[in-house]
Amino acid sequence: MRFNSGDSGFQSEDTEQRSQRGVPALSLFNLLDLRALLMASLTTTSQSSQHASILLVTTPPTPAEKGDALHHAVLAIERRILHTAPHLKDKNFKIEDKKIINAAGVHHEIDIFVSVESAPGYSAIYIFECKNWKDAVGKSEIIDFIEKIQCANATHGYFVAKSFSKDAYAQAEKSTRLTLLVATENDPTGLPIPGEFHTVASVGTRFEVTLFRHGRKSDSELAEMDVRTAKTELNGTPINLSEYLLPIANETISRDVLSFRSHAFPVGDYEREGVSTRVFQPGGLMVNEKDIELLEVRVNYTATIYRPAIIWSFDVEKRGRVMTFAPVVLPGGEQMVGRIVMNCPSHT
Repeated sequence: MRFNSGDSGFQSEDTEQRSQRGVPALSLFNLLDLRALLMASLTTTSQSSQHASILLVTTPPTPAEKGDALHHAVLAIERRILHTAPHLKDKNFKIEDKKIINAAGVHHEIDIFVSVESAPGYSAIYIFECKNWKDAVGKSEIIDFIEKIQCANATHGYFVAKSFSKDAYAQAEKSTRLTLLVATENDPTGLPIPGEFHTVASVGTRFEVTLFRHGRKSDSELAEMDVRTAKTELNGTPINLSEYLLPIANETISRDVLSFRSHAFPVGDYEREGVSTRVFQPGGLMVNEKDIELLEVRVNYTATIYRPAIIWSFDVEKRGRVMTFAPVVLPGGEQMVGRIVMNCPSHT
């Protein structure tokens, strides 16, 4: 039975003439965001060549954007450190962005709030303050942050900035729960992009499904059915056939795009086809009282390659380096920003 998204119907063909396509094996070094987006309705949608566009920064950053650049860099580093720490593999930890705390009726905003549960009933709190200032951070900001450490009951606090005044260092020495970290901003112009970093987004344009019955005959005639009304049972449980098929189509795209040698292609849209199968035991899948043995999904989709430029790069003392890429506009209008984190402390 073959489904075309444009006609909302099935055609069945009980012949086993299925093309077997070999796909090249490849592991992409940096496939940041793999999205298999299939239209919610069962209709074909046209794709615009504008999907290949990269939204580059053409105007100077606002003060808020400049300040957030370091904040997001530190956030990315701390997430990487926590998610890769072997001793935290079985522990619960939580990272909160710009958390508001209330201490004795006074509200404080914490740039990055990290809580780690070392054992049931035992937890530690770490907080971060980030200032992407041209001028050096002074002692007043350090005093304010020390108060935040106390109000948050933090085990330790980290203040990240490009530079600190002598008074700021002297003030920080008075607290055993505070560390000052210097962040160095690198000129993104001409920086090499690690590992041919790029982004691939994929959008389904058409898919068809072929169902093969148990005990089928090679000379069986074609039959049609409506996917929206087909009576379907999976392991004895009634299901909606169209809702069952859509995730399979998405998964087919996701698997096929991994075999796409996108690192060797320029920015643009590329038409591809993915194929996957599902095998069912007798009685496992019943469609309109027909016992289905094999389900084959064939999906046509557009894979879009993006190669955004680096717009921010920071080295944070003793923590790591972050490269932030220009935002790209994905199919559907969603905007995505990619970051690469490297040189984090080793877990030894």
